[in-house]
Amino acid sequence: MDIDKLTGKSLMLLVLVIITMVSGGFVAGLKAGLIYNTFLLMGDTLIAPGVYFLSPWYLSALEDAVTVQFNHRLLALTSVFLIVGFYFYSHKLDLPSQTKNLLILVLFAGIVQVGLGISTLLLRVPVVLGASHQAGALILLSSLLLLHHHLKNTKPV
Repeated sequence: MDIDKLTGKSLMLLVLVIITMVSGGFVAGLKAGLIYNTFLLMGDTLIAPGVYFLSPWYLSALEDAVTVQFNHRLLALTSVFLIVGFYFYSHKLDLPSQTKNLLILVLFAGIVQVGLGISTLLLRVPVVLGASHQAGALILLSSLLLLHHHLKNTKPV
């Protein structure tokens, strides 16, 4: 396996997680977590009415709480599915044990982070869960940074 491919994929995951974190900042700033407190549906539908209703459309991504919450959900679920896929893709390869341990750390951090996010949403953003969700984002980011750095400096086995 080409370690450079894994390094590139870990960089893409890092970028996606950073974008997801920024979208989480918009959720917090607009108090968008208080609007639809159901999961997986937003109310009774998968995509809430009013998503991307502002004109021009891109303002919705920055100023409309419904769209901001939808975007964060979409980015978070995409992130965790790709993290799980990356883990299963990478874990079966002949990699050093430290790399495999970092893969487990990233997988665990990603799953816990999504669990915290869903719990925070369902419970209407209690402060302790909101703060834990923000801390979880930093842990996930840090674990991905560690993995990416490790992959960049790993020689093929």
